[in-house]
Amino acid sequence: MVTEGPAESVDEAADGLRASARGWHGIQLAVLGFIGLCGVLQQDRALPLAVELVAAVLALLALACLATVLIGMVAWPLGQTAGNAERRLRAGIVLTFVAVATVALSAAAGWWPSTEPAAGLVEASDAAGRTWCGRFAETGSGGLTLIVDGDELTLPLRALTHVRPVGAC
Repeated sequence: MVTEGPAESVDEAADGLRASARGWHGIQLAVLGFIGLCGVLQQDRALPLAVELVAAVLALLALACLATVLIGMVAWPLGQTAGNAERRLRAGIVLTFVAVATVALSAAAGWWPSTEPAAGLVEASDAAGRTWCGRFAETGSGGLTLIVDGDELTLPLRALTHVRPVGAC
């Protein structure tokens, strides 16, 4: 009759921890990689300095690297003792959640509204079917002023039949 000793149950527990850590490690890399990819794909905008600093601090506070190392050390022990593996795994999981939240906040700073003025391009038509497209300059004294090919053109409002904003001329 063979009975299981305490050494076998310790090995089973360590194997279970390693399997759990490997699963968490894959999830970490996928989520943090996705958030990082979203940050790379965002439009390049000039952010206010304060927003850039907050984003940088949030990214550093994410502790994603430390969380990944903690879980990686449990998943692939490389000669380390399994004595505090459970505690490292718990700490790594908690840090993963903190990292995901702060990296997401950091990436969200990239969606700051643009401080650049709108292009102000408009297309205007008159009753004769002529159409002009240019940058809106001003409206005053009964006319619409457009800058068309570098020249100012003032069109009388009573002659216009159609004015609409456009993205490009």
